[in-house]
Amino acid sequence: MAMLCCYAYERGGVLTSIAVHFATNASMVLLTVQQPVTLAVIMGLQAVTATALLATHRASR
Repeated sequence: MAMLCCYAYERGGVLTSIAVHFATNASMVLLTVQQPVTLAVIMGLQAVTATALLATHRASR
């Protein structure tokens, strides 16, 4: 989740980072995630998403 929040901060600032963090936590609460395997899958998907976003980021010059 830290990588996603950092990416959101780089792209949109503090409010975007807060929104991403809140959305991630809210989705886990709404899905009532309690099993360690489910948490691991969600964290893995977040890592893949963050890596893909960071890999496709182009500097604007």
